[in-house]
Amino acid sequence: MRFCGYVLEILVNDVPLPERPIKVESDHINFEPSFYVDNITKQKVFCEMHYVVEVKVPESEFKVRFRSLKVTKDRQIRGDVVMDGKMDETCIEMYDRSFQVVNGCWRKKIHEPFKFPSNLWPSSTLTYNMPKSAHQFGGLGAISVYFYEIERVKFPTVRNLNTTSKNFNYLFWNGSSKLKSYEPIAVLHIHYRSTSWFDEILNNHHRQHQETSAVDNYSRSNEKRNISVGKISLSENFSNDLL
Repeated sequence: MRFCGYVLEILVNDVPLPERPIKVESDHINFEPSFYVDNITKQKVFCEMHYVVEVKVPESEFKVRFRSLKVTKDRQIRGDVVMDGKMDETCIEMYDRSFQVVNGCWRKKIHEPFKFPSNLWPSSTLTYNMPKSAHQFGGLGAISVYFYEIERVKFPTVRNLNTTSKNFNYLFWNGSSKLKSYEPIAVLHIHYRSTSWFDEILNNHHRQHQETSAVDNYSRSNEKRNISVGKISLSENFSNDLL
């Protein structure tokens, strides 16, 4: 998805998954929309659509690719990746507009690749996402990136990020930057659902379309019948006038 200078994609086999937009007003997804903060008004501007990807193979691995076109020489931004409301507190610092790719997270000092769950929700009539209070960031069925404005520390203590290192202490930056605010300047969400979830929505749409068509046909039939009855009444009145 692309929203006001921020980009988020989900890759499977290094290919972006097609995204399907669903109106925020829809009942299919109960979730706060993606947003960015306007530089002038400082108010949140919400996206009018939720974006959803179809997971055809449960437990398949994926990568998260994102970038910000708001990055400049004088404005650096950090991206924090969240899946299902969980994050490992690592982050990606962006000093240019190139894409950043994250392929997994750290669990108990072990790097685990991102994987979709084995059990995907089968029905569009259920509410999958927990109340907002249940997760500080993101939520179930969503892959999110939180963007923060940062500033470099003048004399940081920096350790190079080395994902192949077996020493856990060398996996993170240490004091290379700090947040200007704990409030994000943008948050993007991409939701993931099973094939059966999409099939049910499509079937519901077809059923509603058929019901609407049936009502329209019934209304048109009534209109034609009323017009015919009206013509007969006019003819009878005209004949009586002649008599």
